[in-house]
Amino acid sequence: MIALSSSSPSAPTLREAYTAYYKSAEHTDLYRKDIDRSLRYWEELTDDPPIDQISNYTLSQFKEAFLSTPLESKIRSLLNQARRCDPEALQIFAQLGLPAPARRLSRRKKPKDDPAVIASIYDRWEELSSVDNIPEDLLFLLPSPARYNSVRRPLEAILNAVGPASPGNRYGQGLINYVPKARPAKEAEPDPVVATMDEVSSIYEACRVAQWPDLEWTGARPVDLWQALTVFVFNCACRRRDWLALRKDQVDFKRMVITIRVGKSRKSRTLPMNTVVQSHLRRIWNSTGERVFPFPNNQRDLYATWRAIQEEAGIHVIRKSGENRKPYYGFHEMRKTSLTEYYALDERAAQTMGTHSNMLTTMRHYVATTRKDGHVRQVAEKLEQPKAFTIPFPEAS
Repeated sequence: MIALSSSSPSAPTLREAYTAYYKSAEHTDLYRKDIDRSLRYWEELTDDPPIDQISNYTLSQFKEAFLSTPLESKIRSLLNQARRCDPEALQIFAQLGLPAPARRLSRRKKPKDDPAVIASIYDRWEELSSVDNIPEDLLFLLPSPARYNSVRRPLEAILNAVGPASPGNRYGQGLINYVPKARPAKEAEPDPVVATMDEVSSIYEACRVAQWPDLEWTGARPVDLWQALTVFVFNCACRRRDWLALRKDQVDFKRMVITIRVGKSRKSRTLPMNTVVQSHLRRIWNSTGERVFPFPNNQRDLYATWRAIQEEAGIHVIRKSGENRKPYYGFHEMRKTSLTEYYALDERAAQTMGTHSNMLTTMRHYVATTRKDGHVRQVAEKLEQPKAFTIPFPEAS
């Protein structure tokens, strides 16, 4: 923990300021969780000073501490890999000089993480960092700059709420004289993982191996249900929570539109439905219940079936070193695939289908670099040239 300043009883802490001045019924559950996560990091890595003693330097120290402290979620992931006897995970424990955790005997029963094991990893990390001797293979345990930036934003939003009122901060409470800031961490340009068109076709055809959910449970054949879902996600680019919650009364076949209730922002968006989506939804329309995709509430079987389909399709996604992700496309990566293809046709269409309020979000996090470069190259070739530029070069003498 970093000692930043002494506590003062006259001013609230950040969490108290959040509860009193920033918390709103309009905030989504997801945003509340993000704020709570940021406040927990703040309380763990600082002495939680009152808001009137938080300065630019305070925030910069928090930034430094956060970026140099391993994430507990990554440590837990490392433990799970080691329990499965993953050679890379076992090698990391050897580098730390710690005994590997007991082997996981059952795939169904998830072992509880031992707090003492997690604490020992943190202790060992501090020992190595004190002599500046952390092996490069262990740096993946540290949070990414993007993670820090996502943690920083809610903290600065709370400080804005208690800061002085100004044209750019009309609802400031004036409890502090100025709003302290810290520079955001520099993020590497992301290159989203997306599937090729041939891979999407292979996944669609491989849906024939799906055995879940049972026909008697849903009233629709598993192959029809999974093919309809593959077509829907590729064409409509919906988030998993949105298509799982999609009701039949949100689909208008007459107007060829689908009204999405975006769970992330609670906003309603109307998306166009093409004839391919329409024909596939018609195949499963007589399924039981009010939801379009009547999957039982069982994420384990949902992902197990999705993985089996991609195994049948011969999909193998190459992951970066240290990434604890399976070599298959996730539902979010299929959403990125959709938006990448939309972007190749029209930038605004990609933004609309992604339900993003900012085009930068679409371009930065959802469109593969190769597609962006290809799109710009096509536009560059169409750029009108001054007449003099196009005169043939004279023959060399």
